[in-house]
Amino acid sequence: MSNKLQHMLASPDKGVTKTSGANGVLSRLWRQMLLDLNVGPARFGSLLQEYILDPRNGVPNNKKDQISTRGNLTKEFTRPHMTWKVFCKGLRFLNITKVKFIVEATHGNGRTTIHSTNVNFGGRGTENFTNLLEQPEQAEFVQDVPALDQLNKDKD
Repeated sequence: MSNKLQHMLASPDKGVTKTSGANGVLSRLWRQMLLDLNVGPARFGSLLQEYILDPRNGVPNNKKDQISTRGNLTKEFTRPHMTWKVFCKGLRFLNITKVKFIVEATHGNGRTTIHSTNVNFGGRGTENFTNLLEQPEQAEFVQDVPALDQLNKDKD
């Protein structure tokens, strides 16, 4: 495990405060998940091994490629910024199967609205996650419109 990763995982806030700006939003959220899920070095190592051995992640069954993947994931997960693709890998790494994104927006006139969408990433027992990484535009998005309409009315 790299020193940078070891330091991040041992940090009381998992490095959440080390991310900034628009490019750091996904990294900050992912690190907050590590913190909330209490993922330390030992658990991270177990998750990394599970990820590498899962055939759906496309890591060839040889030491060279597994070591390379381990290093690449470590670098991607410790950067202070994160792309959507890497964030999806991070969710997959944590064995997340479904995510609900919620945006609470405060408008210039003071009105607050809430918007959300569900994304089904599939579990370790499904094949659709690999396709999502390759073609993120094909993610299954489900919007909870009736519930959102009620929440937005309640906020007015």
